[in-house]
Amino acid sequence: MGDVMFDTELWSTIFRNKNVDVRPYFLYTTHDGRRVEANLNFLGFGERKISNLATEMNKKLRTHIGGINAELIEIYSRKMKFERIELEDKLTLRFRSPIALMSETGNISLLPQASQVLTGLTRSVNRFTKYYAKPSYPIRIKTNLRGLPMPINESNLKVFTWKHKAIDQRTISLKGVWGDVTYELPRNKKELADLLSLASFFQVGKWLSYGFGKIEVIENE
Repeated sequence: MGDVMFDTELWSTIFRNKNVDVRPYFLYTTHDGRRVEANLNFLGFGERKISNLATEMNKKLRTHIGGINAELIEIYSRKMKFERIELEDKLTLRFRSPIALMSETGNISLLPQASQVLTGLTRSVNRFTKYYAKPSYPIRIKTNLRGLPMPINESNLKVFTWKHKAIDQRTISLKGVWGDVTYELPRNKKELADLLSLASFFQVGKWLSYGFGKIEVIENE
């Protein structure tokens, strides 16, 4: 997306900040046929910067996504806020974009455990807030997430693989899983609910700059 930027200062702030190795947004895409909707979620950016970003994008409607020619047909922005979620006896997570979490063997986990997701979410929150929301840094979780008993009740996950060709013609192999997975919850849910409320913004795992790691809490009927 950086190729649509003409404003050098804005481009360097968002895409190539030399002083910070964490980008100030999270990206994920949704698809409807040949139409791709790219969602960029910002936290801590003023309305003026967001308006300037939309203006710059509007200057170049023909672009590319991952090396594929594309045309911008709509640009919109909206304010969002964190919503407190309530947890029942089960937790269903939807991986809206592929999630890549490492297993103990060093491979991508094809059936992510709840402890992996929650630990990854905590890391993502702290990594981001350290630079862009300093009053909220760090969050500390009293619950032992790694030892949390949250067995998988059911799952419907698919493997996603993608060979991305970089600008320098290198091929980067990406892999993750997407779909739904339901976990059994422990009795004490308050701290988990507080943490999972942040999943509406923060993404989890590897390759976030490629749109990986978007998760959503689904209400169980």
